[in-house]
Amino acid sequence: MKLTLRRIRYVKGAVSHKDEILSAETLSLGRGSDQNIFLQNTRVALEHAVLSHNGPTQISLKAIASNKFKHNGQTTNSANLNQDDLIELGGYELRVKSADSNDAMLEVSEKFSDQSLGLKQRLIDDSSGDIESLLPPKRLASLSLLLVVILAGFLAPRLNLDEKIFSSDNFHHELSSDTSFFGRECTGCHSRKIADSKLLPVSSFSDHPQFKVPIGIYADHRLEYVALDQYQGNSRFSQITFPHKTHLTKALASLDGSKIQLECSSCHSFDDAGLYNRVNFDDDCAGCHRPTIPNSNGVPLPHGNLESLVKNIRDYYEDAGATEALIEKSAFEPRALRRPGKEIKTRPQAALPEKTSAELSDAAIREIVYYTGCNTCHEIAAGSGGNSDLPMKIEPIDRIEWYGKAVFNHAKHSENCADCHEAAQSVSSLDVILPPVKNCQNCHSNHIFAVSEAPSDCTTCHQFQPDPIKTAKNEY
Repeated sequence: MKLTLRRIRYVKGAVSHKDEILSAETLSLGRGSDQNIFLQNTRVALEHAVLSHNGPTQISLKAIASNKFKHNGQTTNSANLNQDDLIELGGYELRVKSADSNDAMLEVSEKFSDQSLGLKQRLIDDSSGDIESLLPPKRLASLSLLLVVILAGFLAPRLNLDEKIFSSDNFHHELSSDTSFFGRECTGCHSRKIADSKLLPVSSFSDHPQFKVPIGIYADHRLEYVALDQYQGNSRFSQITFPHKTHLTKALASLDGSKIQLECSSCHSFDDAGLYNRVNFDDDCAGCHRPTIPNSNGVPLPHGNLESLVKNIRDYYEDAGATEALIEKSAFEPRALRRPGKEIKTRPQAALPEKTSAELSDAAIREIVYYTGCNTCHEIAAGSGGNSDLPMKIEPIDRIEWYGKAVFNHAKHSENCADCHEAAQSVSSLDVILPPVKNCQNCHSNHIFAVSEAPSDCTTCHQFQPDPIKTAKNEY
């Protein structure tokens, strides 16, 4: 339903009006501030009545609970409204000018008797005259106000404020309130250097410094940062080996032999809040990289825990060790080399000696960890290999929140990942393929020559006093 609400006003004997367009399925009338049609009179209930369409060319008014109103002089709690109908409700008169639900019009005016209207007008005239007699001439008042504004502009920056108070948690929590005196404009303080703060002064997002990314952790557990344009692949965080270029630029073979052309969305997804979910091996990687027990015709192995992987291989070979079908393949024999066009000269290979199931399982564990499985993505270091008693250790992975002090909703931005992330050119896990600040300033900028409808204030991306970035160790 579309309604034109016309409010009639009587000022110094003259009549004026102001129109407002309302559009909703139903429109509420009452004294409450949340009502669509606000009627400021104590005789009107907080939620008095509801206006709704009753067919394509008619509207109706229905009172809420035990409330009443007058319809063409008759007291009722509901009525179908036609053109020129009069509604009287708690000191107001509502005149229907059009009852078409697609283009309805309602005039609202306060109801006064001639005597009360005259009394009200005399009070307005008398009070305004008394007030005007006490004020200085308008020109003098204007000049005085201008002088006050100029003096405030010169003196305010020179006030000696205790900045430790302004940088406290309590102050920032107060800023987060919608009723704060200072509002939510951070540049009121952060456009200049704050004492005892490493934050750079920023007057607007147009001069926001380059984003920083963490490259390591200090002994006191603080993160070490470097500007994105100064990053040289010097991250000290433990990461998997993952070349994005290999996965995105050509079709890859899956475990079932079929070809798959991966896209960013093949592994990356985000939740309802636009935050990306972490990549999970079982959901995103296992289709092509599921580890299997060597020489077992594809018996799968668990991912994520070396102890469990070793136990599964040992159990398999203990069960199969007593059968004659188990044949150890020579996975570590050196490959014969030849020049192109030359025939390979081979010599008879001696029969492999019989080995115990423990020896076979140790060889299989070494093969899957060092040569055909874990080493594909993970760094293998010296150390204990679970209960295998083999000199191997898979380094845990650091989980890093690159822009952990900012809020970013992917769902509200471009569906083409390449607009911001150059993943197709990345050949190393040390590459940081996050966009620089210039990418964001293309849309989020309040520079005089770069006007944009995208929000550009600090609270668009930053929360008040966010927790520091935390890292967590994952088993491989």
